[in-house]
Amino acid sequence: GDMKQSIYSFQGADVSLFKEKELDLGKRLAAVTAYENVPLTLSFRTTEPVLTFVDAAFAHEDAAEGLGAFPIPAHGVCREGVAGEVELWPLTPRPEKLEINAWDAPVDAPESDHPVRVLCDRVASTVRAWLQKGEQLESRGRAVLPGDILILVQSRGALFRDIIQRLSAAGVPVAGPDRLKLIDDPAVEDLLSFARAALSPADDLSLAEILKSPLFGFDDDRDLFPLAYNRDVGESLWRALQTRRRENPKWERAAREIAIARSVARDRGPYAFFSHILETGAPSGRRRFFARLGEASADAIDELLRQTIDFENGNPRSLREFVAWFEQSANDIKREMERQDNAVRVMTVHGAKGLEADIVFLLDAHREANLRKIGPVFQLSSDADALTHAPVLSWSKDGDAPAT
Repeated sequence: GDMKQSIYSFQGADVSLFKEKELDLGKRLAAVTAYENVPLTLSFRTTEPVLTFVDAAFAHEDAAEGLGAFPIPAHGVCREGVAGEVELWPLTPRPEKLEINAWDAPVDAPESDHPVRVLCDRVASTVRAWLQKGEQLESRGRAVLPGDILILVQSRGALFRDIIQRLSAAGVPVAGPDRLKLIDDPAVEDLLSFARAALSPADDLSLAEILKSPLFGFDDDRDLFPLAYNRDVGESLWRALQTRRRENPKWERAAREIAIARSVARDRGPYAFFSHILETGAPSGRRRFFARLGEASADAIDELLRQTIDFENGNPRSLREFVAWFEQSANDIKREMERQDNAVRVMTVHGAKGLEADIVFLLDAHREANLRKIGPVFQLSSDADALTHAPVLSWSKDGDAPAT
């Protein structure tokens, strides 16, 4: 192997230990036979412009420190004459923070000029322009396809979620996350809220959630507040919706569709219930979700339906029992991303190891190192006498000084 492949610090990777073990193995082999450490510097996967950029990036001793040796061996090129390009975008500036009234907007609503939003919009508009004008991919002799593009981030945080959402909003086919956390997908959350509202007419919060969801699209001021405010004491939101349904076309449609769905939930079980919501109506529930959330939720919706089938194969067809089981046992679902020909792939660098793409975006390569994961800046001695002269700066509990 080589030290550049030893990259996962969270798995205990240590390039210095890698080198130490190689030397130890070499000594043992040399004692019984001829031993030679043969460097493999020829790259069969990457083109010359990319390799030249990598060599330049690690030409400084500080940058090469994590690779275990300086200078690092220059990369040899196997694919001579093959096209390639590295394009550096300027960092997205952070705007001056304006003073706002906390009551004027949701605290978690991202500002339109937030660097993450600006960067995601720029990537989405760039990809959309390529697809619309038929940007040529010279190495393939054809126009760029969504499946040619791979977008990499460091973690599944705000940037990961926002780039998927902004690509979808721009009309770019996107494959969705490489790892599905079903319980956190917006469409799955709305479907579970629908189940709770169907099971309990007194659950005002769940009912309000689905009325606001893409399934019914209630507006706060025109639809939800007039219905929910100033109800009789003890009157549920569901009862108010039934009683006043004829006052508003949206109330009429919601009352009718929820009543039918409650009947399905009572008589036919979880798979029939969710299928009814997603496939009936004009437009169907599935199309309503896609219209607002984009098709990035398609895989999560399909996985939810698959799990209802698995549940019904070994349990009674009870929607109530399924919701309780799902909330306790829902796990992350890892998706196969190697072949996504008709959609842009968005993944973490870790998850993409071993995959290839003609066009790769590295969105947050400028993030500062996490010193809490790297360890203490100075290793503290466990000797109590030495502590009086030792530095006490540490970023990990393992390196903290013992109590004296």
